[in-house]
Amino acid sequence: MSANPMDVQVGGDHYKNDKIQHAEFSHANGLPYIVANTLKYVMRHRKKNGRQDLDKAKHYLQIAAELDLRYKQPRSLKMNMPIRPVQLIVANGIPPEEAEIIYNVMRYHEWEDDDALHRAIDLIENLSRATYL
Repeated sequence: MSANPMDVQVGGDHYKNDKIQHAEFSHANGLPYIVANTLKYVMRHRKKNGRQDLDKAKHYLQIAAELDLRYKQPRSLKMNMPIRPVQLIVANGIPPEEAEIIYNVMRYHEWEDDDALHRAIDLIENLSRATYL
């Protein structure tokens, strides 16, 4: 019998030890690539690449803002989320700074709240300065 792929990680253990992994949360909630990657980098920065991961998260949100302007397509308003952000945050002991970023990214995605996108970018910049300077 083969191992459960959620119990295996290729290259490191920065996801494997989370009670709710980023991949499970993103897949269960049908998150688009850009939103999923943003959350991935926010969740792992303390365990893997530090400031570079926060820079990537910020960059993905900037890309999202640009593509929203370019294509003007409505984002998904998927209200039935099998795994709520609060479950992800509590299960994994995510610090308040990262939790606030996650909430804002999800608010941007779920409610088409562009102010939340810009708040998330500001929060990432503040966290990066406070943690890595």
